[in-house]
Amino acid sequence: MRTPRRRSREFVLQALYQLILNPEYSAQELSKNIKETETFLNASQEKKPKVDENFFDTLFLGIYPMIETYQIELTPYLDRSWEEVNAIEKAILLIACHELKTSPETPFPVIINESVELAKGYAKEDSYKFINGVLDRLSIALRPYDNP
Repeated sequence: MRTPRRRSREFVLQALYQLILNPEYSAQELSKNIKETETFLNASQEKKPKVDENFFDTLFLGIYPMIETYQIELTPYLDRSWEEVNAIEKAILLIACHELKTSPETPFPVIINESVELAKGYAKEDSYKFINGVLDRLSIALRPYDNP
């Protein structure tokens, strides 16, 4: 089920993907580009919101200045170098890392599940396994109080 928050994550994924491919863009430019797409506009204007615009803003604008920090935090849990991780996988990992660090009200299994679903929908066929493995280990490090 595509909740408003999942739709927001999908748009954050798109914005981060654009940023990874075009690092010269500012957060404001990328946010504006995404929000002006027909898909975002249509999803925002339906009677039952299909996109949580505030969540999109909070997530994307929170991740943008922290990308290098999150990359450093994620690297020990990768089975390859950051440069070898494809752009979609990078974006998904950045979203999850941010949520694990800044959203203690969201249970870590929900964050991992949302990330796996993004990978199944947008990444290469087996990327979800890679994402799941990295985030399982990262969640133990970032939220030891949540993990059994």
